[in-house]
Amino acid sequence: MNLSQNKSDTEPDWVTRGRTLCIETATRFGLRYEIVEDQEYWFLCHYPAQPGLDFDLFMGMTDDMFTWWGDNWLANVFPMEADEKWSLVTDVMNGFLTGNVRIVLSTPIGWRRPYRTDVEMRIENRWTAVSTGGGLAFPPLVRATTVRNGHPTETGRLRVARKSALFVLIALALLWTGLH
Repeated sequence: MNLSQNKSDTEPDWVTRGRTLCIETATRFGLRYEIVEDQEYWFLCHYPAQPGLDFDLFMGMTDDMFTWWGDNWLANVFPMEADEKWSLVTDVMNGFLTGNVRIVLSTPIGWRRPYRTDVEMRIENRWTAVSTGGGLAFPPLVRATTVRNGHPTETGRLRVARKSALFVLIALALLWTGLH
């Protein structure tokens, strides 16, 4: 798709915004992309892995939510009403490509997929979570894998998933008190 195929006169404003971001990002970073046109409630754009992008990156948008995803991970910004949220979306999109954003996937031992995804942006020389999603890890022992464009994938040491461990302890305590 090229810039002349913008359909802004026939599509909702949020679709036009997503389409513009997809096209401008591809142009700025010299990337190939595909816009999936047959979606009724989503705007979808796919950047395949290629020189300048180490992994497949998908972005999707509805009227109130922006989503990125790739192999075994998903991250959202919701709700999308405020302009500062759109600024965050564009900063994260650029950061995925410059390496200023990383994806931290926490996977419990024995699992094939992560239970938690953190999208972190480099802000004032620190990695700061800008989108977090997850559930409970059982067993509550996890290993983090960090994916960052232009950098080798890093695998961390095994650690305790504290909130999941706390949940397990509370559940055991409730079970124990219910038995006595």
